[in-house]
Amino acid sequence: MSQQTLAIDLEISQSKVSKIENGTEKITLPYFIKILKYFSLSSDEMIDFLEDKKKRQIQ
Repeated sequence: MSQQTLAIDLEISQSKVSKIENGTEKITLPYFIKILKYFSLSSDEMIDFLEDKKKRQIQ
């Protein structure tokens, strides 16, 4: 999935998607909820995913 497609579906800018994905902008609660619903994830699943991603970046 492209950032542009996700941005359109979530009704946010592509640059915001990019910044959130790269960790240069913190995600706000409303966007966090939108993403959870969009991907049919629980908050625990998303947090686990983000923690795993952070661990991979450190190594």
